[in-house]
Amino acid sequence: MAYTLNIEKAARRHLRAAQVLYAQSGAGDQPGCIAVAGYLFGIAGELAVK
Repeated sequence: MAYTLNIEKAARRHLRAAQVLYAQSGAGDQPGCIAVAGYLFGIAGELAVK
């Protein structure tokens, strides 16, 4: 099954996921959430300029 490539939607999905992870700060949260959020912000930025 073929799929269409939608880079704009992918950029928005990565940005939203990064924002959610970055905002998490509570007891029991994983300590790497902010690091992963930074990674996802980078991917979202790369996708946005394509």
